Amino acid sequence: MNKQEFMELFSSELETLGVEDRADIIAEYENHFAFRLADGYTEEEIAARLGDPKLLALQFDSEPPERSAPRRIAACFIAALSDVLALVLGAVLTAWIVVMGAISVASVTLGFCLALNVNVFDLFTEVPYVNCLLFGLSFIFFGIFGASCSVFCTMYALQWVRVYRRARARIFSGSSLPEKSAHPALGRPLTMTLSLTAMISLAAFGVLFIVSFVILALHEGNIAFWQNLGWFN
Repeated sequence: MNKQEFMELFSSELETLGVEDRADIIAEYENHFAFRLADGYTEEEIAARLGDPKLLALQFDSEPPERSAPRRIAACFIAALSDVLALVLGAVLTAWIVVMGAISVASVTLGFCLALNVNVFDLFTEVPYVNCLLFGLSFIFFGIFGASCSVFCTMYALQWVRVYRRARARIFSGSSLPEKSAHPALGRPLTMTLSLTAMISLAAFGVLFIVSFVILALHEGNIAFWQNLGWFN
């Protein structure tokens, strides 16, 4: 059964049962197909995993069974524990994104200062301008790489929040809505753009940094040129 056949049967059964919010439910399953297709599954595989569309529609026509008091208490405890763990992991991931963003901004700022030969507060010792330019460009590219990674991480973090909320609803509230994909629906053009930007900027950073290192080592006649220039003293 392909997507069109599945959705037609599912929609028809929801209408027959008189289920409220049919449009929202159908939209959720349309998105589910789109996300799973992006993950590499075929329409037939996705439909098979969802099961019989008529039986699936019946889940939206009945209230979830009433749980006993001990089960409700256990569910509340597990929900609270999972929320605490999710908050801790979310805080760690948020801190990582913030640090990556800060490093990216600092790298770009340092890169422009070097490339434009702007020695703010006399932080740098005198080096040949060609090295300043190459080092500056390398740091700018490293900052672009960090920014691309930050965007990717942010989009994945937001998607994982949606995944957690849906999984929590399915487990603790008896929701029949489908599980969400762990991968954000970025679209192929945006995904390709971010991926190419990250790869090209990282490669450019590595090449420029190594070339500048070699040139400065040859200029100073010492591979540990920072000793001649008085760095880190």
